[in-house]
Amino acid sequence: ILHFEWETTALGFLPLFEVCGAPAVVSSHGGISVRPQMDDRRMIAGYPLIYAKATAVHCVSDATLRDAVRYGLDPRKARVIRTAVDTEFFMPRTRARTHELRVVAVGELHWRKGYADALEAIARLVSQGVPVSFDVIGSEPARRDKPGDRSRLLYLINELGLRDRVRLRGELSQQEVRESLQQSDVLLQASLAEGLPNSVLEAMACALPVVVTDCGGIRDAVNDGIEGFVCPRRSPEALARALRALWLDPELARRIGEAGRARVLVQFTLPQQIDTFVLFYEGLRRG
Repeated sequence: ILHFEWETTALGFLPLFEVCGAPAVVSSHGGISVRPQMDDRRMIAGYPLIYAKATAVHCVSDATLRDAVRYGLDPRKARVIRTAVDTEFFMPRTRARTHELRVVAVGELHWRKGYADALEAIARLVSQGVPVSFDVIGSEPARRDKPGDRSRLLYLINELGLRDRVRLRGELSQQEVRESLQQSDVLLQASLAEGLPNSVLEAMACALPVVVTDCGGIRDAVNDGIEGFVCPRRSPEALARALRALWLDPELARRIGEAGRARVLVQFTLPQQIDTFVLFYEGLRRG
């Protein structure tokens, strides 16, 4: 089986699909939800070709599947296999309440992660007298066609008077990411577009309540008010309101965190994902 993890990579190898003599699988992680809106004409023209030539397409969420169908994917070729995390590595750890609300975000410094809206939400909390700190973990994208956002975010941090509240921590090791999640009070994911982000599932696996935006496959993992708060995109006010609710009600934060951990254990573990992929591949081999 020939498996391309990204549609952008698969597009450059389409002739190989026809001559390799093996089933060709392409994964769709959420780019299909972003690139057409960016008027990426190469991929807009390429998606129908990829989906036509692929033997099967793996989608990380139901939302990703729906977007792919709009660009030519035959749903009979599709298989939804959701993102998974190592729940033995990402574990809860007792976190003592401190004098401030410790907010963390994990993801590359790119406009689609919605960091500008996240910073606006943090500024609203400060204006309301909430003692808050915000750690952003992630570096700028390495690809040239994916511009980074660090300079703009640094400007916005200064413009909003958040220099003493916000840290851009850059890329960290997996162990350091886990420690940051375990030491924080809430994960903030203000994305404008997503597939089904690992960072949200990793936070949930650590029993960390999450405040997320309603995009991509987020609702495959988070029910509003149960495993986290799901807010409209581009709404710093809604993000701030959700963060404030968790600060004011520690018992609510604890319940949401525990519900998130329980949800991941039921639906998003690595053994489940591996078993599902094995069955998927075996079905392709049998034809």
